[in-house]
Amino acid sequence: MAQAIGELFPGVKYAVGPPIRDGFYYDIEFHEPLKEEDLARIEDKMRENAGCDLPIVREAMERSDARAFEAKL
Repeated sequence: MAQAIGELFPGVKYAVGPPIRDGFYYDIEFHEPLKEEDLARIEDKMRENAGCDLPIVREAMERSDARAFEAKL
């Protein structure tokens, strides 16, 4: 979902929330409020991306490196 949102709304900001009972969550800061029709666009983009076999890479880094990386975004 985050990948689809980032493609449709360049410049959004992501914030990771804490683990919760059913997994985790994260907040996304948009430049403008979402509209009802945006939800369908996001779902369509998610379906499109799911069929593309896109690589998803997890990177672990030290906190100081992560903060420097985040500052560049």
